[in-house]
Amino acid sequence: MNKGILTIGLLMVLCSSVTQAQPGWYELGTGLHALNARHEIRGIVTDASGKVYATSSYTSQFYVAHWDGAQWTEAGTGAGALNASGYILTLGADAAGNVYAAGELMNSDMKQRVAKWNGSTWTDLDPAGLDAQLNESIWAMHVAAAGTLYVAGNLENSSGKYHVARWNGTSWSELGTGANALNANGGIRALWGDAAGNLYAAGLFTNSSGKQYVAKWDGSTWRELGPGVFGLNANGNIHTVTGDAFGNIYAAGEFTNSSGKYYVARWDGNIWSEPGTGATALNADAPISAVRTDAAGNVYAAGAFTNAAGYRYVARWNGSTWSELGAGLGALRANSGVFALHLDTARKKIYAGGDFSYPDIGGLSENKYVAVYDGVTSPPVDSIEVWTADGGPALITANDGTLDLVCMVWPQSTDDTVAWSIVPVTGTASIVAAGAQARVAAATNGTVWAKAVSLINPAMRDSLLITISNQGLGINSPGALAGLRLYPNPVREKVHIQSEQEHPGLSLAIVDGQGCLIHRQTIGANALKAGLWLRMDHLAAGDYYLIFSGPGIYYSYKLAKE
Repeated sequence: MNKGILTIGLLMVLCSSVTQAQPGWYELGTGLHALNARHEIRGIVTDASGKVYATSSYTSQFYVAHWDGAQWTEAGTGAGALNASGYILTLGADAAGNVYAAGELMNSDMKQRVAKWNGSTWTDLDPAGLDAQLNESIWAMHVAAAGTLYVAGNLENSSGKYHVARWNGTSWSELGTGANALNANGGIRALWGDAAGNLYAAGLFTNSSGKQYVAKWDGSTWRELGPGVFGLNANGNIHTVTGDAFGNIYAAGEFTNSSGKYYVARWDGNIWSEPGTGATALNADAPISAVRTDAAGNVYAAGAFTNAAGYRYVARWNGSTWSELGAGLGALRANSGVFALHLDTARKKIYAGGDFSYPDIGGLSENKYVAVYDGVTSPPVDSIEVWTADGGPALITANDGTLDLVCMVWPQSTDDTVAWSIVPVTGTASIVAAGAQARVAAATNGTVWAKAVSLINPAMRDSLLITISNQGLGINSPGALAGLRLYPNPVREKVHIQSEQEHPGLSLAIVDGQGCLIHRQTIGANALKAGLWLRMDHLAAGDYYLIFSGPGIYYSYKLAKE
């Protein structure tokens, strides 16, 4: 069967309208089953089963509430209760189903504590070992994939410096000491860790220039992420740090851009920048409290900023512009700040909490609640197929040519979110995806598989074999880059690139072992004669290709990342 011939008819089917429920925000639990929280919600998490946990309080009682799908109840009562003495400022959860809570939780010795919920009771994680004093509130928490727990906030070490504490399952210790210490001169408000085991911290602390920054722990020492002219150099406190599956790090808070607007900053491994400018910018009119990302690369931000109607909202960056998440009857319309965001990617739900509320009966008090954004509920994925978008053969015959693809997901009303990749056979290529569509860019002659995997049902996948020809320069035909040097290889943090001779302006692309484009930048004419350092520390271990192209030049260099 010729896939290309069938594509035209199938595309017509895909473009027909399908009636679906509109996604939008709604309160999680209403009436007798409502949360009815009296104080702001600072933390929301879900466990492996999808049960939702939120910080809450009723009158003078502070506790963690959990939603079991039908109603809100307090997590732990009687001998198994949390018995919190103050605000719960942060929550975390591990793969085993445990939930962790911290904030202003004091024990009888007036020490701050971190509590663990195992599904039936709360226990404290060695408050004496943590040795957090009465005024050392815990604001941030990160639970690593291996189960290691990190907390930070106003914790001070013996030198009076703020630090990150690590729980290894049996005891607490400071993360980094001596020459490798963080030595923060202000409180820590945000923690996040990537899949490679790096940890990122930010908050009120500043660098030698008096600017707030994001600090990175690489397993042995702390350093500023992007120092000097490449630094964030924030002019205000940082409230939130997160990252995405593509190696980008995001930070936001009270800092502003040159127009005086609050914004989300993105570190791409080489430089900090603002996603969106001009008409596509976020242009937040108040600080940002939370930023999260999903597997497709969308970025979500919330805080005290408002829309044209004066409501607080959750904003989404889709890679090209910022927009409000939810519209019309499906809008959030929060009447006060949004402090907590949580994405349950497995169930395609987004949870928000904060100081926003609705009046109870009689309007005598206000009830805070957890809002959930539930996209269209999709039926299971039965099958997927990858085709050429124009119905033609899977060929790239032009030098530096491209081929557009589409992934068709059945049934037609299901979620069509897929992950694209390139699997080299005898040739190489890169791929850039936008939802169910993708564009393959040829690199060298031969064949490659373009693969799509359903994110809803990873067992459903399909590949299309693409034949590439007429890439006349071929791999490792350097032209004017005959004297190119790259070292070290393997590389751990950064690679030095230098040319022994003059060269024209170039395009540099980094492609991973699956053919996915990781990074692209331009290099000015003769810039490599002076040498260029390229950061690789944000990338996972594996093989990568550095591809240089320009007039009469095509050079591909294989680089191993440790």
